Amino acid sequence: MTIELLQRLALVAPWAAIAVTILVLIAQNKRAKLQHALELILSLEERFHSVEFRQIRAYTARLLRYRGEEFFEDSPYETAPGDILDLIETLAYLTKRHAIPIELAEVQLGHWVIMYWAVLRLYVLWCIASNPGVWDDVSWLAIRIMNPKGKIRRTEVPQIAPERLARFLQVEEALSPISSIG
Repeated sequence: MTIELLQRLALVAPWAAIAVTILVLIAQNKRAKLQHALELILSLEERFHSVEFRQIRAYTARLLRYRGEEFFEDSPYETAPGDILDLIETLAYLTKRHAIPIELAEVQLGHWVIMYWAVLRLYVLWCIASNPGVWDDVSWLAIRIMNPKGKIRRTEVPQIAPERLARFLQVEEALSPISSIG
């Protein structure tokens, strides 16, 4: 009986080793994906908080505060809001393709996604009029962060109190000292 048991074990052992190897590979793959997602989000966050990008954010806030949403027509800083939206669009693209989990995007940059979508929504609509599809995923990400379990409606706009938006712009403007924008 012992020989028979050893023979059966000899038949099962390779399959057990294969199963363990597959489980280890799955675990390593999940760990590698999470590590890659962390590297991606941290590089986006580093860019967002860089000195150059803080100036871009300050320019955008100042333009919005003193010129309102019509600033984009003839502004020497017309690319500043676009630079912010490009970064958020990149985050949205990576999130939509599951390279970055939505929860990680929300924790790391969710506040700015929602606030910039709220203050730049007319700018986005103005740009879409001449370039359909531009910054399409920014709306998706903002709505997804605000309502992770609900239905996503592309036409929804975050409802944020005007006082909160004004305070947000004031804080963003203070990120970088800027000479007055004409």
